[in-house]
Amino acid sequence: MIILSLVILCAVFWLGIKITGTLLSAFIWLIIKLPCMLVLWAIGFLCFCTIILFPVGIMLFRAGTRIAFC
Repeated sequence: MIILSLVILCAVFWLGIKITGTLLSAFIWLIIKLPCMLVLWAIGFLCFCTIILFPVGIMLFRAGTRIAFC
């Protein structure tokens, strides 16, 4: 009976750690990565619209995409 309760307790703790890690990952993506990505895309769009800064705009689009999906 004691071993069964220890197994259940261990499973509950493992599940809690997995849920906490998932929530922390989602929080970091929403609070840090998403605003950085949107700022880089906006600046990239502005640079993309000017002919002189065309390569810079493309690089900023790529950087924003890398931040979003890495």
